Amino acid sequence: MARIDALPEGAKEVLQTGAVIEREFSHELIKSVTDIPDQELLEYLSVLKDSELLFERGIYPQSTYIFKHALTQEVAYESLLKKRRREIHGRIAVAVEDVYADRLEENYEMLSRHYELSGNAAKAVDYLMLAGEKSNRHYSVQTANEFFQRALGLMQSTDMELDAEKEVRLRLGQARASLHFGDIDSAADGFRKVIEIGRRHGMDKHEKKGLSSLTSITYMLPVRTEADRTLKEAITWARDHQDKAFESVVLSNMAQVAAIHGQWGEAKQMALDAEQIAMATGKPRPIFTARVTRSWIERMLGNPQESIELSEGMIASLRKTFSLPALPNVIFHRGVALAEIGRTEEAIAIMQDGIDTFEKFGAVYRLGSLLNSLGYCYGELHQHAHAWELNVKADQFARRQMREYPLGRYIYAEIVSQANVNLMENLFHQGKVDVALDRMNAFKQESRSKDYDLFRQRWESRMNYLAAQILLFRNELAEAQALIEEGIKSAQILHFKKREGGFLRLLGELQVRRDEPENAIAKLGESISMLEEVGNPRQLWQAHASLASAYNKMGRHSEEQEQWGSATQIIHNTANGLSDRQLREGLLKAEPIREIFSKAES
Repeated sequence: MARIDALPEGAKEVLQTGAVIEREFSHELIKSVTDIPDQELLEYLSVLKDSELLFERGIYPQSTYIFKHALTQEVAYESLLKKRRREIHGRIAVAVEDVYADRLEENYEMLSRHYELSGNAAKAVDYLMLAGEKSNRHYSVQTANEFFQRALGLMQSTDMELDAEKEVRLRLGQARASLHFGDIDSAADGFRKVIEIGRRHGMDKHEKKGLSSLTSITYMLPVRTEADRTLKEAITWARDHQDKAFESVVLSNMAQVAAIHGQWGEAKQMALDAEQIAMATGKPRPIFTARVTRSWIERMLGNPQESIELSEGMIASLRKTFSLPALPNVIFHRGVALAEIGRTEEAIAIMQDGIDTFEKFGAVYRLGSLLNSLGYCYGELHQHAHAWELNVKADQFARRQMREYPLGRYIYAEIVSQANVNLMENLFHQGKVDVALDRMNAFKQESRSKDYDLFRQRWESRMNYLAAQILLFRNELAEAQALIEEGIKSAQILHFKKREGGFLRLLGELQVRRDEPENAIAKLGESISMLEEVGNPRQLWQAHASLASAYNKMGRHSEEQEQWGSATQIIHNTANGLSDRQLREGLLKAEPIREIFSKAES
């Protein structure tokens, strides 16, 4: 402060004005703000450089000046009276608009700050909104949200009334940014406000924007009646306005909600109807939306190959247009489908790339799903340590999301459930059976809450499948049989072919232990046929190994050897499809795999 006070008055004014601009400022801008003749300005700047308060970069007149230390800028700024600071902020904003008129977008952030600090709330909201929209376009979602929140705060604190167009832009931008990082509560609230503004002002296009955005997240809403009401409003609007493209998109969203609540047949038909309507319009968005929905439903119904065919080329297309909102869903569904049919290394690559992308941009609402699924992929290849690390991270991340964003807690609780089943399976496959069982019992207690009801049948089916394996391991056959029969029935109702095939394998193993080899061979044959439809290598080599054990029990050694051969062939095919040496060797050296090889050789 003493050094600043000792400066000539003109140099002090230049330093203080520069401090108001920012830590680095251009010669052109300081000249425009101060209105000091150029030669005189150069003299003052020279004094400041000699005093080592500022450094110069570049060559006059394109030079810029930088405060040597942030503390110097702070002291110079605080030395101004508040009224004087506000006045300078306003002059800077006007000067920026003039000096950078041909590249204003580069300076939205600076303009929003200076107008906000000058007390010009109307201009500040305009530039905050433009800065937020710019950040949304570049998917800097946390930054975008900050700009929109500041704009909303200014609007409310000054009782400002925006015109309908501006308020829609503000609400829609803030809602989209919130959605990207998982704040479903704020997103839904923003979309509802857009609908209300559109209806209040009789602006159909804005009502449609709000309805379209809200229906796209209805599958996340915890109350089914609320989701159905929103979807009904949207489909009625589309039909009243004869908007076939929008009708198709809403039908796709209706299919998602139906599927999440276990109405798989109805969901698939809705998705097919949506695709047919979309194809008639010839418009890319509804066609894409319908096929993404179909891809997800087919995977859930145990048709991963069809899911992969439907999603072919989607990731590359979305990356080309950098369409971040749809990208995480497509990466997730396609990645899991690829892992289901044994293209695990490919699944790992796209999921890891997705995780890196979304962490970079802060668009993390599907991050838990991707971390968890990546852990599942490594688990399929017996990479237990890496799988454990990823599943623990997914569990912790999703629990944090549950706490922070209550409206999305059902979505995040489902990730917690799947992550915990993965962790239980991991422990079991490492031989830590009692630890796996303790974790299962603890999670059963925790998951009694209704927060965990989303997809409960699906993750509980996985957990029951593991529980049946533990019971078989402990030779508790009566309890195992009850759980297996219940699992088969549930999987048939839900059309989960992979799970049904797995339970049939366990039933065959149980019958072998009960000295019912003929029945076992029949059930294991059914299991293999069903699992071949799905194409999951790990389930298949386990089923062939179980069938080999059944033939061994009957003394039919040539047929036994044939089944061991089939199991080893599937394993080798899987290993040969892995270009990563560590993944390949990790699979081939895993204890359950070496056990199959040993029995095949003997």
